[in-house]
Amino acid sequence: MKYVEEQLAKNPGISNQELQEGAKKLDRSVGQLSIRQFHAKYPLQVKRRSGGGRKATRKGKATPKGKATRKGKATPKRRTSSGRGRTRRSAAVSTSGGANENVRRIMLQFARELSGADSQVATIEVLSKLDRYVADIVKAAQR
Repeated sequence: MKYVEEQLAKNPGISNQELQEGAKKLDRSVGQLSIRQFHAKYPLQVKRRSGGGRKATRKGKATPKGKATRKGKATPKRRTSSGRGRTRRSAAVSTSGGANENVRRIMLQFARELSGADSQVATIEVLSKLDRYVADIVKAAQR
C-alpha cells in the first residue's frame, strides 16, 4: 500500500498496470490479482483516503454538472428548493397553488404510510397502492 501511495504521489497519472508490476516486485501475491482487483484494493483506496476521488471517466475527463458529457448532451444541473431556477416539470405542476398543495398533500400521505410500514409485507402493501396514488396525483394536478 505504501508503494502505491508513493507512486501515486509522484505520478498521479500512472496506470494500474504499471503500479501492479512494481508492487509485484515487493509482494508476489499482488501478481495473483486481476487489474480490477488490484485497482480496487490499492490505488482506489489510496485515492479515496486522500480525497482524490474519481477524476476521469473511461473515455475522457469528468465534466462539471450542466456541461457537455461524452455523448455531447448536457446534464441537467441540480436545483435547490429555494424557488430559483425551477425545472420545467416543477413549473408545470405549480401552475395553480391549489393543485400544488393537493399534490403535496397526497405525496405526504404516501410518505407517511410508507414510513409507517413496520415490516416488509406492510411496505409491499403500501407500494401495491402506488397506482392509486399516481392517479390521485394526476387528478390533483389537473384541478
